[in-house]
Amino acid sequence: MIKLLLADDEDYTREGLIEAIDWKMLGIDDIMQAKNGSEALKIAKWYKPDIVLTDIKMPKVDGIEFAKELVDANENVKIIFMSGFMEVEYLKSAIKLSVIDYIEKPIDIKIVNGALKKAVEAIKENEDRQYILENQKNYEQTQLVAVLTSKIYDQSVVDRLCNKLGFPQYFKYICVLLKNRKINDIFQYQDKIESIIRQRKLKYLISKIDSDIIQIIICFDDKSHYRIGSIMTDFTGMSENVIVAAGMESDSLKNIYGSRQTAELALNSSYFDTSKRVYTVDEYMLNKKNIEPQLYGDYLLLLKENPNELKNWSEELYLLIKDQKYYQKEQIQSMICSFLLSMQQEYPKLNMIDSHFSSEEKMVAKVAEFASFDLLWDYFSEKLEQMEDELEGKGQYSKLIADIIDFIEKNYGDQELGVSEIAEKFRLTPSYINVLFKQETGFTLKKYISNIRIENAKLMLKLEYERIATIAEKCGYANANYFAKVFREETGMTPVEFRKNAI
Repeated sequence: MIKLLLADDEDYTREGLIEAIDWKMLGIDDIMQAKNGSEALKIAKWYKPDIVLTDIKMPKVDGIEFAKELVDANENVKIIFMSGFMEVEYLKSAIKLSVIDYIEKPIDIKIVNGALKKAVEAIKENEDRQYILENQKNYEQTQLVAVLTSKIYDQSVVDRLCNKLGFPQYFKYICVLLKNRKINDIFQYQDKIESIIRQRKLKYLISKIDSDIIQIIICFDDKSHYRIGSIMTDFTGMSENVIVAAGMESDSLKNIYGSRQTAELALNSSYFDTSKRVYTVDEYMLNKKNIEPQLYGDYLLLLKENPNELKNWSEELYLLIKDQKYYQKEQIQSMICSFLLSMQQEYPKLNMIDSHFSSEEKMVAKVAEFASFDLLWDYFSEKLEQMEDELEGKGQYSKLIADIIDFIEKNYGDQELGVSEIAEKFRLTPSYINVLFKQETGFTLKKYISNIRIENAKLMLKLEYERIATIAEKCGYANANYFAKVFREETGMTPVEFRKNAI
């Protein structure tokens, strides 16, 4: 938005200009008026105009004095003088102030339009230059952060970029990571983050990681060390969802890599402990280790041979993970995802309860949604309960609906199986039985039959020896072409493509 301040002690001049000029066409969005230099100065302090169109001879403070003070406060402001006098001293002042134009009164609107157009163009050119310079600075800053936080330290690159950016090389440093716990919008706070650090008069580098994390390298010395704690506090004050992870302090640029690594460990711990806002490293986190391989084997053994013990086993596993701080978030997510997919293979009916069981991609995406370990574990525990319901044969349905599901699973290969056949079997009208079924399962009978057929087809497609035409027939489809059409609509792949990916 371009703002203009019009200063003239003659009311008819100001009003005439306001009426005669097409401000919108010029790109000037907002206009303020002042009737003398003193008033103009007061307005300019809070209004911060981009362009000033001012008379020179005004009461209290003349246009020259007003313009000088204005330029001292903002060297980028564009000034256009108006005057009924072409005095040499006025012209000299105009040249010194680098005014856009000096317009004689009586005013020619065409000349004023031309001067305003020049001012607008100069503002846009300056904005373009600033944008290029800012982008260059951001690029160099990102490049320097990348070098400092990588294992390979290139002293020549560090020297060159530190000199260009004015970043000190012989102080102490700390790497800090910021993240929004709820949603990926931490970047909306970047201006506020930089303002908080600048208020403490500390040098810093800032860059983005992935899509939801900001990393900062803050430079300090012994005298300014105490400011680090207040900076962390102010960061969390930006929003109740902002969390801060601080790495270990570094005594040289070469050791910033270690500060970044420990900051990542601190951030990782926030996934397991949501009670804090500021996270730092401790000795347990430094001893990070991988998930024990036998955990998955133990889970599979219980799932297949003693599934009733899985609940107790999982409760012990939960306490183990919560107690240890060295597991990585991604390892836990991968483990739970594997647990759930194995559960689906043993209990295919879970596909009907939760669509995320229908493919590995969907399950991976679902597991990644949870912002904390506790939320992920709640989801896993819910699936364990649903599995137990299946084990007990009661599921979540009434006896009628459970019997209908059982009938469908035994007869899905019958091409004639449909709502009418099921209604006749259970001595109910088609419309009524469909309403009852949808109320409890969330699916119409037709959709449920289709789901069962597709899920069983997936299992058969994993067997190389089964012909696709045979699978279509076994799953209740009249021909292979119709089967392929329905399969693609449901899965996004043809049966052939699915088989290639599955085997």
